[in-house]
Amino acid sequence: MRLIRSSPRRAESRPYGSHMVEIEYYASLTYCVKFLEVLSGPYCEKIEPFIYGKNPFELVDTQLIEFLAEMNNGSIDDHEAVYGYSFLNISVGIWRDMTSKNIEEMIYEVKEAGNYDLWKEELEMDLERTKYFRTIGIGMKGYYEK
Repeated sequence: MRLIRSSPRRAESRPYGSHMVEIEYYASLTYCVKFLEVLSGPYCEKIEPFIYGKNPFELVDTQLIEFLAEMNNGSIDDHEAVYGYSFLNISVGIWRDMTSKNIEEMIYEVKEAGNYDLWKEELEMDLERTKYFRTIGIGMKGYYEK
């Protein structure tokens, strides 16, 4: 990412495949990406993101947290722990909407209601998906410190 010190003229989000890219246009007419978020992890179809040489969606949740913590070498905002983390020194955030505990509770409830066979395939896919984070965002320096 290229950092430019001038006032933004205009900001907008544009689709890139199934992803959104936020772009700010600066008075110098130079394009600068202020924030980029990949939303479809761990099953990206049209984009294969890499950060520090690794695809974050190929690392299970604990591996990704450890890897980014090592790269960050400093403060981590974990006020949404288990669902999301912001690595402040490297301006990277990761997030997911559910954990294995959430899905295991759903499985228990569905079994109790006698509907497990109806939801089995979807719940098993969700359980597998909870091993990974769903999004990774990368921002300009200080983006997550707001």
